[in-house]
Amino acid sequence: VFALSAIVLAVLVGLRIPSALFGASPSDWVNASNFYDPRSYVVYTACIAVGFFVLWLGIYFYLMEERARRVMAAVTLVLAGAALVNYFFFGQDLGLINTSLFYEDGLVFTADELRANVLALIGVAAALILMWRFAPKILPPVLAIVAIALVVVSVPDMQAVAATVDEVASEIAESGDGEEATPFYDAEGNLVPLLHLSRRGKNVVVLFLDRAIGAYVPYLVHEKPELAEAFEGFTFYPNTLSSGVFTVFGAPALFGGYDYTIEGMAERPEELLVDKHNEALQLMPRLFSEAGYNATVFSPPLINYQEYNSDYSIFEQYPNVHGYDIWGSMNRIYDGEYTEQFYRAANQKTFFYCLMKTLPLIAQPSLYDDGIYWSTAFNNTLSRYVLNAYSTLIQLDEFTQVESDSPGEFVILSNLTTHEPTQLQLPDYELAPHLDNTGLETMVREDGQGHTITLAEGYHLTHYHVNMAALLRIGEWLDHLRDEGVYDNTRIIIVSDHGRGLAQFDYLMTDGMADELPYQNPVFDIGSVNPLLLVKDFDVHGPMRTDTSFMTNADTPALALEGIVDDPVNPFTGNAIDMDGKRPFMLTDSYIWQSGRQGGATFDMSDGSLLSFDGEDISDGSSWHAVEVYYDPDSSEN
Repeated sequence: VFALSAIVLAVLVGLRIPSALFGASPSDWVNASNFYDPRSYVVYTACIAVGFFVLWLGIYFYLMEERARRVMAAVTLVLAGAALVNYFFFGQDLGLINTSLFYEDGLVFTADELRANVLALIGVAAALILMWRFAPKILPPVLAIVAIALVVVSVPDMQAVAATVDEVASEIAESGDGEEATPFYDAEGNLVPLLHLSRRGKNVVVLFLDRAIGAYVPYLVHEKPELAEAFEGFTFYPNTLSSGVFTVFGAPALFGGYDYTIEGMAERPEELLVDKHNEALQLMPRLFSEAGYNATVFSPPLINYQEYNSDYSIFEQYPNVHGYDIWGSMNRIYDGEYTEQFYRAANQKTFFYCLMKTLPLIAQPSLYDDGIYWSTAFNNTLSRYVLNAYSTLIQLDEFTQVESDSPGEFVILSNLTTHEPTQLQLPDYELAPHLDNTGLETMVREDGQGHTITLAEGYHLTHYHVNMAALLRIGEWLDHLRDEGVYDNTRIIIVSDHGRGLAQFDYLMTDGMADELPYQNPVFDIGSVNPLLLVKDFDVHGPMRTDTSFMTNADTPALALEGIVDDPVNPFTGNAIDMDGKRPFMLTDSYIWQSGRQGGATFDMSDGSLLSFDGEDISDGSSWHAVEVYYDPDSSEN
């Protein structure tokens, strides 16, 4: 019984839990620009688990006297049963976890969940002790079956990981060895400037910051007044909405306008969402190209509804349009200490994560330790994804080249720095493998108007840090544009696809929605659909100002094309590209964020609600309404 219980624990912690973690979405862990085989983490975790539960506990068991052995066997049996119950039946709905094993919504359990967990563990312990006492012969075959079953159910997940690794390895092999094949570095290892701006013509730049939070801006500028100087001439639009709380809902309208909102997508039920999404990505580059501009697109989201896709063939049909997969292509500056420390920490965190999932709920937050997992050796909020995104922003100056004879340049660059919550080194909010913010972090921020927010929760702190870092690095790039003499002739739009529901802003929490509809949330955090929107037009000067007009991120194409193309029309629909589709503005709080689950012609929002806003102030709860949606269970078209 002792040996089989120890084996169950080792297989659960060392194989089942990590294989389920990586197998749920293998592409999150391995892609062409972030090639690392996550199976190495499984091997490491399995070795530690076998060493701890089987080898070392086995040695102690062997050295014990007979009576002590019986006690240890019973304890190990109960621990194995408790671990299985904790993992399979509790802590299942904890929100998104990123590749640094950080729960973006925090690791929090309700009192009811804690009570239910304690009662379940008492019941399992009692049942196992009774079996130990009255039916001991049943235990060995049951434990053996459980161990075998854990191995069997892990196989499909490991196969999914293996298939993804093989696919990505094949892509890398076809394109070269990954070093010389990239267009981002020359033979000497110098960064190639691919972001071109015209000195004599007009430039339009759209910086898409995934998940940048609009409501943070007043706090960021108050803390760092140099931001107001760097963003001279910009207008901040705080009263802005997006179509949903995730990229799959919010990005299409940002790129394509109101034809690609939830309502706009539904008006063409004969076309698949993926095709309409691709249209949205093409719209601005195509129109700018037809207007005589050179257009460059860097890493637009979800091409062909793939999370990471280097297939930019949708742009090849347009003259003077170039597409580049910039994701992870500029992170050589982090080779060396970062890479070595990161993978060492990732191995450690994987084991502690798997161990944590077997603990009683009341003990899990302690081991989780706000995503640090008891480690002081490394900045454990860092992930390879953070390095991939941040490396672009800190090299924008070097990546930008001014062309004296260019007729005009259109650039749209996507960046995920604000999407990867990370704790950074203060006071300059920089990446660091080791952090020491002693005496520098107050956990409170002010906006200069008497309002404050607290950053006591880890996910509040890390979201704030990356939003600050993004604007600081972009501000440095804006200074570079001034030095190069291209700031005045460049229109710049900085926009995000959605915000984040962090419940930090009381004025964005509303209970003004009906609660009788299926899946309806009685309280909605408007911050989750309050994206960043900053706009600077040509030759505009003066201090950074705030405009409280109601806006949506679907206004982006009209803002970008204004004065460049007269009365612009969507070439795919024939509809005018303007800012007239705001009211009522429909959006969703659905968490079906995976593009692979949006295979129809209209969005699947069946786990949430369709909401509408018909007012002027997004913080006015009376302007929010729930819209009933009918889903036909027998139809793939809804």
